[in-house]
Amino acid sequence: MIHWLQQFIDKWNAGRRAKKPNGTLMDEVEDVSANPWIYATREVIEQILLYRGRISGHRVDCESDICKKTGEEMLESKAAERHDLLEAYREFRPMILDTDSPEQVFGEEDDVDQILEQLYPGLNFLEICTDRPQYFAAFADRMEHECGLIVRILPLAEMHQSRAGMVLDLQRYGELHVREFRRDVIYLPFYKRRWREYREVESQEACVCNKRCALRQKNSSLPENTGEIPKRNLDIEVPIGYNVVIVKVGKTLQKFR
Repeated sequence: MIHWLQQFIDKWNAGRRAKKPNGTLMDEVEDVSANPWIYATREVIEQILLYRGRISGHRVDCESDICKKTGEEMLESKAAERHDLLEAYREFRPMILDTDSPEQVFGEEDDVDQILEQLYPGLNFLEICTDRPQYFAAFADRMEHECGLIVRILPLAEMHQSRAGMVLDLQRYGELHVREFRRDVIYLPFYKRRWREYREVESQEACVCNKRCALRQKNSSLPENTGEIPKRNLDIEVPIGYNVVIVKVGKTLQKFR
């Protein structure tokens, strides 16, 4: 799993622009009406932070090495992982790029609210880039008094002044804002590029390899995305800037809105 992140970092630092199989640029905005993994945002971010930190610190275990570990060594490895994650989250500097469709879920928490509630425990830094600052005033006041967290709120026109290390773009329309930020900033669009189950890509490759029969049998047992999906680990493709990374989500998918 580590190799894909190393490739991503190499491409990111080189400033390359990846292309889709049809030759179109990856910065072309896709028409995405829903993101069913909003509920797992923290889980996704923690994995990205953990593996990024391990690569930069050269603490990477190969899969073959993991298989050779004893039970005691595995426990030590998990304890080290928790420690690494705690350290990474302590240094985590996110910016929430506010939705441009606040009316999307009338009478309920919107996606920004859900993500803020997931992320704030343990944060030492938080920015919200928005043109509706009054909407977040109560949240910012609560964070200051309950957690000692000072939330920096800045207007959309000043997003380039962000001091964040990761941008969570909740906008549904318009262009990707990758070029507004430093090259080392991780940029996650939630709607402008689609988050996919990785098996969809594997299925396409299986078709190319003439494994149609096995593929049909596999797909026949898969539930539809319009209902509840049984508990299981899922590999999902998460877009980061012009690239994608693969992370695991180990919770039950929610229904599409």
